[in-house]
Amino acid sequence: MKKIFTLLAAAAMTLSASAEVIYSWQSEGPDAVKQVGGTASAKIDEARVNYANAVNGTTYYTICLCGKKGTYPESAYVNVALDQALAEGDVISVTAYRNKNESGKAVTVEFLFDGNTDNSIASTEQFANINPDGEADPAPSTQTFTVPASAAGCKFFDMTRGSAGTNLFITKLEITRGGAEEPAPVEGETFSILGSGSGIFNKAFDNYVMPFEFDIATMTGTFKNFIGSNTTVALQWVLANEGADPTQTNTMFNSNPVSGLGEIQTVAGYYKMCSINDFNGSFIFKQDGVNFGKIENILVGVDFASPIQIIENAEHEKFYEVTIMIGGAYSKWDAEKSEWVASGENYIRFIYAVPFPASEGGESAIEAIEAADENAPVEYYNIQGMRVNEPAAGQLVIRRQGSKVSKVIIR
Repeated sequence: MKKIFTLLAAAAMTLSASAEVIYSWQSEGPDAVKQVGGTASAKIDEARVNYANAVNGTTYYTICLCGKKGTYPESAYVNVALDQALAEGDVISVTAYRNKNESGKAVTVEFLFDGNTDNSIASTEQFANINPDGEADPAPSTQTFTVPASAAGCKFFDMTRGSAGTNLFITKLEITRGGAEEPAPVEGETFSILGSGSGIFNKAFDNYVMPFEFDIATMTGTFKNFIGSNTTVALQWVLANEGADPTQTNTMFNSNPVSGLGEIQTVAGYYKMCSINDFNGSFIFKQDGVNFGKIENILVGVDFASPIQIIENAEHEKFYEVTIMIGGAYSKWDAEKSEWVASGENYIRFIYAVPFPASEGGESAIEAIEAADENAPVEYYNIQGMRVNEPAAGQLVIRRQGSKVSKVIIR
């Protein structure tokens, strides 16, 4: 008897107010900057956010971007902290100029949401060039940018030069609500997040929501848009110890990759981990709504690294506790510097409890699994994980029938 358990939360769509200004920076003189809805701060010195620059007899008071984040000078960018979180469709308007007209001195602007280089937008056109000799454009030019879905919820961004070149002088920065529908909250199951690596072990972080379906008959779990990627990841769990009672509390099931993951590799001498297919992004986890850590070069645990355990509460109700471990290059958020600081390799765990029900007619879930196993077709795979339609006599293969997996030698 096949049972699929999934919990989808309904989400209401709300309209945001059109043309509402949620942030504005505009210099009004050498000692007065009008700023509403947040705070801009420079990474070199604060004079960079009220930088006086005289051009053709006119003095502009500007935000001066004199470098590209990640290149020299490393700290030459500006951080903008917002009172309100960004929403998809918000419009960022930048009025700016460059004051050189030399070959190779082009410059654009780039926005790194949550300070993340994997979540950014940049201009594709040059800003107006205002040359001290008066031969170029007479005034700054304005470009607009639409906030993407990936930046929804961000409350800060780093503003940096999008290309190496001359300085960029911003005379006005404004963010308005786009007037479009705000994206619905993510639908799916709520996973607890606990630290697993050194320094954050068992530290609790903000819950994370993603779509998850669990098929009890085959002990297979499917994660859609796994940790924010566009990849669907599927795992199947089998008894960690052959012959163990699959109905008893504390019984463990180890995971095998089914789809969405790359080849298994051994990490730290014992963890079995896989990369996520077609995903090179990062995962940011928070505590009390504030950035805490970021994992890049992500690997997903399989086998005993991402197990299922049967647990029982005080009312003697049983649950499958699903644990998914991810690890990689770990950075910790430095609030004082408003930047990510490398902190060595680390791991976190996603944890979700699935009901352990009885099926119709009093048949237990385990009995349903065993019945499904007996009727399931037998499949063979070689040691490399490739399917074998007709294994040869004497060949060592992996035999799978339903949820049961074992190594056998063909006779």
